[in-house]
Amino acid sequence: MNRDREQHTESTALTTFAFRAMNTAVSCTLSCEHKEQAEQWKQTVMSWFRYIENRFSRFRPGSELVQLNKTTGTDCLVSSAMLEVLQLTELYRKQTEGTFSPFILDALQRCGYDRSFEQLTAASGAAAALSPAAHFASADSAIDIDAPAIQINSYMQSVKLPSGAAIDLGGIVKGWAVRRLADWLRRKHGVARGILNAGGDLAVWGGGPLGSNESPVSSGTEEITDIGTRATAETSACNAPAAYAASPIPAARTKPDNSMNDSSPLWRIAIEHPWQDEGTIGLLLLGDGASATSSTLGRRWEQGGEMMHHLIDPVTLRPAASDLVQCTTSGSDPVACEIWAKTLCILGSEAGLGLLARAKPPVEALLFSRGRDIIYYGDQASLGAKWVGVPVTRTIFRNA
Repeated sequence: MNRDREQHTESTALTTFAFRAMNTAVSCTLSCEHKEQAEQWKQTVMSWFRYIENRFSRFRPGSELVQLNKTTGTDCLVSSAMLEVLQLTELYRKQTEGTFSPFILDALQRCGYDRSFEQLTAASGAAAALSPAAHFASADSAIDIDAPAIQINSYMQSVKLPSGAAIDLGGIVKGWAVRRLADWLRRKHGVARGILNAGGDLAVWGGGPLGSNESPVSSGTEEITDIGTRATAETSACNAPAAYAASPIPAARTKPDNSMNDSSPLWRIAIEHPWQDEGTIGLLLLGDGASATSSTLGRRWEQGGEMMHHLIDPVTLRPAASDLVQCTTSGSDPVACEIWAKTLCILGSEAGLGLLARAKPPVEALLFSRGRDIIYYGDQASLGAKWVGVPVTRTIFRNA
């Protein structure tokens, strides 16, 4: 966990804390009964994200993902966590017709994303002596989205990656980690209300806090508030079931705003403004559900005289160059929200909306274009009731 920072504030029934993990900001607000339980939730959440980072990071030599990538073309036994994430990866690769793909690791590295983002930005432009073309495969060598995918044997708990096809799971694992943790806190321990936000991939349940001084939680992907002291404690895994015995839990930008009505028990999520630093462009109101934001404007760096970003088009093996710069999605599942936010940014408005019409995923979306159009896709009843204060320029109502 990098540069852990932690904040703990107590109210009648809520504890809030934040830290850095998985190279992004993580913040949590959870209901609790007493101070000791608040500390327990904090340590458990931090240990869970530490576990995820140690297992799925491509920047940690000892991670399971790094070891798996060394076995391409051969069967490899994997953990229950890895098996589940890879099964979801294949599911969404098919649903998105190959736009969401784990087979982009080589392309990310050719773009210069070969170290953690914090280290990358510090060294941005260091490879400027290389010609831009040297970093990319030609169009003829781009990934074939119809090529054989990951072979998964659930009974043997083993997988086989295509020969020479190393994978990156950064496009799915944050949403999966949020979903698993939220489900565990809610169902196993009866946490009545909560919000978990990992770099813009978030889950909420139980309705928001009642009170006029609560601030909306940002949908943004990077910012973390000043949260004080360092937190490093681990949580024991002794209560985890066998399938996840190595993990601390089992399988399964804040801005002041005093406009909340005490009779409205909804979480208020401030939608990140793509064209204004620190700004918001409306609210997403959720009692139970999920949201994710993906953008080509946030994680950017210079390589070989070109500006790069982390959303790779699996057809060209280059950073996506669509007409969209940001997408915020909402639904019931943070994994689906994360996948579709990225997919839409990669495809662009025309192809993305076409895929939405074919696949009919259970998500709504706000699409922000380079030309500063704001396109809403979803239920007509949600616009104004769930998505509030957004200056939409075009609407596409599903099932209309």
